[in-house]
Amino acid sequence: MQLRWRDVDLDAGVLRVTQNVHRIRQDEVTEHMAQHVAGFRFGPAKTHRSKRPVSMPAVVVELVRIHRKQQAGARLQAGTLWTDLDLVFTDPRGYPLNHDRVRREFYKALDAAGVRQVVLYALRHTMATLVLHEMKDLKLVATRLGHSNEMLVLPTYGHPLPGVDREAADRLGEVVKRRVDRSGS
Repeated sequence: MQLRWRDVDLDAGVLRVTQNVHRIRQDEVTEHMAQHVAGFRFGPAKTHRSKRPVSMPAVVVELVRIHRKQQAGARLQAGTLWTDLDLVFTDPRGYPLNHDRVRREFYKALDAAGVRQVVLYALRHTMATLVLHEMKDLKLVATRLGHSNEMLVLPTYGHPLPGVDREAADRLGEVVKRRVDRSGS
């Protein structure tokens, strides 16, 4: 997925997933190829469920606002070398980011934060697990992920969090205690 600014509403705190971008080889380019820009092909999202609005936490909205200002500076610095594809995340000339570069920068950020290295896609699992744990809503998680079947969510993203077993035991103890108290009075 490649996010475009026209699909981001910072005031509402929502982004809309609408498309994918794929790198194409020069020998794949045809003169009639629509949506082809400098070695990239933009196309619709994989499925109708993939096209969806996704709400952003306020902290993310603020970080995206900061990023937008930084990108405006990079755009001025690049001058006529900038290619305006309306992309939120770009290289210094406005092109889509190279996946290897994104991965390297992600690992550098994890190292700087003292966090063990995981694949970037693990962030999707983390979001799903945290929302599922906090809100217990399979349909919400499925919608955020663009899945058509919420029954796929639990086995794929229902990872137990540290301390959850203790929390379950404590809650079970409270239930048992209330039942015993009620039956003994």
